[in-house]
Amino acid sequence: MTTINFGHVSDLTIDSDDFPYALIITSDIMKNLKSICIENLDLSQNGIVDYKHGSLFSFDYPECLKHLSLKGNRLLLAYIKNHEEINTFFSKALQLKSLDYSYNVVNFVIDHEHSLTSDSNDKSYGDSHVILPPSLTKLDISFTIVNTLPLLFIVPKNNNLTYLDISYTNTTITMLFVELRLETFISAGTRYSLGWRKLDRFQETNLKKLVLKDATLTDGIETYGNRFFNKCQSVESLDIS
Repeated sequence: MTTINFGHVSDLTIDSDDFPYALIITSDIMKNLKSICIENLDLSQNGIVDYKHGSLFSFDYPECLKHLSLKGNRLLLAYIKNHEEINTFFSKALQLKSLDYSYNVVNFVIDHEHSLTSDSNDKSYGDSHVILPPSLTKLDISFTIVNTLPLLFIVPKNNNLTYLDISYTNTTITMLFVELRLETFISAGTRYSLGWRKLDRFQETNLKKLVLKDATLTDGIETYGNRFFNKCQSVESLDIS
Protein backbone atom coordinates (compact mmCIF):
# COMPACT_ATOMS: atom_id res chain seq x y z
CA MET A 1 0.00 0.00 0.00
CA THR A 2 1.30 3.44 -0.91
CA THR A 3 -0.22 5.76 1.71
CA ILE A 4 -2.17 5.54 4.97
CA ASN A 5 -3.20 8.89 6.43
CA PHE A 6 -4.26 8.81 10.07
CA GLY A 7 -3.38 12.47 10.55
CA HIS A 8 -5.57 14.34 13.03
CA VAL A 9 -7.90 11.40 13.66
CA SER A 10 -7.90 12.30 17.35
CA ASP A 11 -8.62 15.82 18.57
CA LEU A 12 -9.05 17.63 21.87
CA THR A 13 -12.61 18.57 20.87
CA ILE A 14 -13.65 14.90 20.74
CA ASP A 15 -11.61 13.74 23.74
CA SER A 16 -13.31 10.65 25.19
CA ASP A 17 -12.60 7.12 26.41
CA ASP A 18 -13.10 5.82 22.86
CA PHE A 19 -11.01 8.54 21.21
CA PRO A 20 -8.58 9.81 23.86
CA TYR A 21 -6.52 12.83 22.90
CA ALA A 22 -3.76 11.72 25.30
CA LEU A 23 -3.21 8.58 23.28
CA ILE A 24 -0.92 5.70 24.28
CA ILE A 25 -0.25 3.38 21.36
CA THR A 26 -0.74 -0.29 22.29
CA SER A 27 -0.22 -3.56 20.44
CA ASP A 28 -3.99 -3.88 20.11
CA ILE A 29 -4.20 -0.53 18.29
CA MET A 30 -1.42 -1.63 15.94
CA LYS A 31 -2.54 -5.23 15.33
CA ASN A 32 -3.92 -4.54 11.83
CA LEU A 33 -1.72 -1.63 10.81
CA LYS A 34 1.52 -3.45 11.61
CA SER A 35 0.75 -6.20 9.09
CA ILE A 36 0.51 -3.84 6.10
CA CYS A 37 3.40 -2.99 3.79
CA ILE A 38 3.15 0.84 3.82
CA GLU A 39 5.32 3.38 2.02
CA ASN A 40 3.90 6.59 3.51
CA LEU A 41 2.42 6.69 7.03
CA ASP A 42 0.96 9.84 8.58
CA LEU A 43 0.28 9.70 12.34
CA SER A 44 0.45 13.45 12.88
CA GLN A 45 -1.64 15.51 15.32
CA ASN A 46 -3.16 12.66 17.30
CA GLY A 47 -2.10 13.56 20.84
CA ILE A 48 0.22 10.54 21.01
CA VAL A 49 2.06 10.67 24.34
CA ASP A 50 3.65 7.21 24.58
CA TYR A 51 3.74 3.72 23.13
CA LYS A 52 3.86 0.29 24.71
CA HIS A 53 6.43 -2.38 23.90
CA GLY A 54 5.64 -4.18 20.67
CA SER A 55 3.34 -1.49 19.30
CA LEU A 56 4.27 1.67 17.39
CA PHE A 57 7.54 0.43 15.87
CA SER A 58 6.67 -3.26 15.54
CA PHE A 59 5.87 -3.34 11.81
CA ASP A 60 6.03 -6.70 10.08
CA TYR A 61 7.45 -4.99 6.99
CA PRO A 62 9.53 -2.01 8.17
CA GLU A 63 11.55 -2.22 4.97
CA CYS A 64 8.50 -0.91 3.05
CA LEU A 65 8.31 2.41 4.90
CA LYS A 66 9.68 5.47 3.09
CA HIS A 67 8.02 8.42 4.83
CA LEU A 68 6.89 8.63 8.46
CA SER A 69 5.19 11.63 10.07
CA LEU A 70 4.84 11.94 13.85
CA LYS A 71 4.32 15.69 13.64
CA GLY A 72 2.27 17.55 16.22
CA ASN A 73 2.09 14.94 18.97
CA ARG A 74 3.49 14.91 22.52
CA LEU A 75 5.74 11.94 21.98
CA LEU A 76 9.22 11.26 23.30
CA LEU A 77 10.66 9.27 20.43
CA ALA A 78 13.08 7.22 22.51
CA TYR A 79 14.26 6.85 26.07
CA ILE A 80 15.91 4.20 28.23
CA LYS A 81 13.06 1.70 28.33
CA ASN A 82 12.38 1.63 24.59
CA HIS A 83 15.53 2.71 22.76
CA GLU A 84 16.35 -0.87 21.75
CA GLU A 85 12.96 -1.23 20.09
CA ILE A 86 13.26 1.90 17.98
CA ASN A 87 16.87 1.12 17.08
CA THR A 88 15.76 -2.31 15.88
CA PHE A 89 13.05 -0.64 13.80
CA PHE A 90 15.47 1.87 12.27
CA SER A 91 17.97 -0.89 11.45
CA LYS A 92 15.26 -2.67 9.45
CA ALA A 93 13.69 0.42 7.85
CA LEU A 94 16.06 0.16 4.92
CA GLN A 95 14.14 2.55 2.64
CA LEU A 96 13.08 5.23 5.13
CA LYS A 97 13.71 8.59 3.45
CA SER A 98 11.99 11.16 5.65
CA LEU A 99 11.07 11.46 9.32
CA ASP A 100 8.92 14.34 10.55
CA TYR A 101 9.20 14.76 14.32
CA SER A 102 8.33 18.46 14.34
CA TYR A 103 5.94 20.24 16.72
CA ASN A 104 6.27 17.67 19.51
CA VAL A 105 6.17 18.98 23.07
CA VAL A 106 7.36 16.73 25.90
CA ASN A 107 7.90 17.85 29.48
CA PHE A 108 7.69 15.60 32.52
CA VAL A 109 9.31 15.18 35.92
CA ILE A 110 12.34 12.89 35.97
CA ASP A 111 12.85 10.31 38.71
CA HIS A 112 16.19 11.51 40.10
CA GLU A 113 17.10 7.99 41.18
CA HIS A 114 17.24 6.97 37.52
CA SER A 115 18.19 10.30 35.98
CA LEU A 116 21.31 11.00 33.95
CA THR A 117 23.64 13.97 34.05
CA SER A 118 23.11 16.58 31.37
CA ASP A 119 26.66 17.50 30.44
CA SER A 120 28.02 17.00 26.94
CA ASN A 121 30.03 13.88 27.74
CA ASP A 122 28.74 10.95 25.67
CA LYS A 123 28.48 8.85 28.85
CA SER A 124 25.78 11.19 30.11
CA TYR A 125 23.39 9.74 27.55
CA GLY A 126 23.62 6.23 28.98
CA ASP A 127 21.42 4.05 26.80
CA SER A 128 19.25 6.91 25.52
CA HIS A 129 20.54 6.96 21.98
CA VAL A 130 19.02 6.43 18.55
CA ILE A 131 20.98 5.43 15.46
CA LEU A 132 19.21 6.98 12.49
CA PRO A 133 18.83 4.89 9.31
CA PRO A 134 21.58 5.47 6.72
CA SER A 135 18.83 5.77 4.08
CA LEU A 136 17.30 8.85 5.76
CA THR A 137 17.54 11.96 3.56
CA LYS A 138 15.28 14.39 5.44
CA LEU A 139 14.80 14.98 9.18
CA ASP A 140 12.52 17.68 10.58
CA ILE A 141 12.53 18.31 14.34
CA SER A 142 11.54 21.98 14.13
CA PHE A 143 9.34 23.55 16.81
CA THR A 144 9.96 20.58 19.10
CA ILE A 145 10.31 21.04 22.85
CA VAL A 146 11.79 18.03 24.64
CA ASN A 147 13.01 18.71 28.17
CA THR A 148 13.55 15.27 29.67
CA LEU A 149 16.60 13.05 29.93
CA PRO A 150 19.33 13.74 27.36
CA LEU A 151 18.74 11.93 24.06
CA LEU A 152 21.43 11.35 21.45
CA PHE A 153 20.62 11.03 17.73
CA ILE A 154 23.54 9.39 15.92
CA VAL A 155 23.87 10.03 12.18
CA PRO A 156 26.06 7.14 11.00
CA LYS A 157 28.93 7.17 8.55
CA ASN A 158 27.89 6.74 4.90
CA ASN A 159 24.56 8.40 5.66
CA ASN A 160 22.33 10.12 3.09
CA LEU A 161 20.98 12.89 5.33
CA THR A 162 20.96 16.02 3.16
CA TYR A 163 18.11 18.01 4.79
CA LEU A 164 17.88 18.95 8.49
CA ASP A 165 15.50 21.45 10.09
CA ILE A 166 15.99 22.25 13.79
CA SER A 167 14.24 25.63 13.74
CA TYR A 168 12.84 26.97 17.01
CA THR A 169 13.68 23.82 18.94
CA ASN A 170 14.31 23.71 22.67
CA THR A 171 15.40 20.19 23.44
CA THR A 172 17.76 17.91 25.31
CA ILE A 173 18.31 16.11 21.99
CA THR A 174 21.87 16.19 20.68
CA MET A 175 22.85 15.09 17.17
CA LEU A 176 26.19 13.41 16.55
CA PHE A 177 27.35 13.35 12.93
CA VAL A 178 29.97 10.75 12.10
CA GLU A 179 30.02 12.10 8.56
CA LEU A 180 28.34 15.34 7.43
CA ARG A 181 26.53 15.36 4.08
CA LEU A 182 23.96 18.09 4.69
CA GLU A 183 22.99 20.25 1.73
CA THR A 184 20.11 22.10 3.43
CA PHE A 185 20.46 23.13 7.08
CA ILE A 186 17.70 25.23 8.65
CA SER A 187 18.37 26.53 12.15
CA ALA A 188 16.07 29.54 12.49
CA GLY A 189 15.16 30.85 15.92
CA THR A 190 17.95 28.99 17.71
CA ARG A 191 21.27 30.28 18.98
CA TYR A 192 23.86 30.35 16.19
CA SER A 193 26.18 28.16 18.28
CA LEU A 194 23.81 25.19 18.06
CA GLY A 195 24.43 24.75 14.35
CA TRP A 196 27.81 26.41 14.02
CA ARG A 197 29.56 24.02 16.39
CA LYS A 198 28.34 21.04 14.39
CA LEU A 199 29.59 22.53 11.13
CA ASP A 200 32.91 23.55 12.67
CA ARG A 201 33.79 19.91 13.41
CA PHE A 202 34.26 19.21 9.70
CA GLN A 203 36.94 20.53 7.36
CA GLU A 204 34.57 20.78 4.40
CA THR A 205 30.81 20.79 3.91
CA ASN A 206 28.44 20.30 0.97
CA LEU A 207 25.97 22.93 2.16
CA LYS A 208 23.90 24.61 -0.54
CA LYS A 209 21.24 26.27 1.61
CA LEU A 210 21.81 27.63 5.12
CA VAL A 211 19.14 29.38 7.21
CA LEU A 212 20.28 31.12 10.41
CA LYS A 213 17.35 33.51 10.75
CA ASP A 214 16.83 35.00 14.25
CA ALA A 215 19.93 33.16 15.46
CA THR A 216 21.77 35.85 17.51
CA LEU A 217 24.39 36.14 14.77
CA THR A 218 25.81 39.35 16.21
CA ASP A 219 27.25 37.37 19.12
CA GLY A 220 28.79 34.85 16.72
CA ILE A 221 30.41 37.46 14.51
CA GLU A 222 31.78 39.34 17.52
CA THR A 223 33.28 36.11 18.86
CA TYR A 224 34.65 34.54 15.67
CA GLY A 225 34.87 37.36 13.14
CA ASN A 226 35.27 36.23 9.51
CA ARG A 227 35.90 32.70 10.71
CA PHE A 228 32.18 32.50 11.41
CA PHE A 229 31.50 32.12 7.68
CA ASN A 230 34.35 29.72 6.86
CA LYS A 231 31.92 26.84 6.53
CA CYS A 232 29.77 28.73 4.01
CA GLN A 233 32.09 28.49 1.01
CA SER A 234 29.77 26.11 -0.86
CA VAL A 235 26.54 27.83 0.20
CA GLU A 236 24.35 29.16 -2.62
CA SER A 237 21.46 30.42 -0.47
CA LEU A 238 22.08 32.09 2.90
CA ASP A 239 19.35 33.56 5.13
CA ILE A 240 20.62 35.54 8.11
CA SER A 241 17.65 37.90 8.42
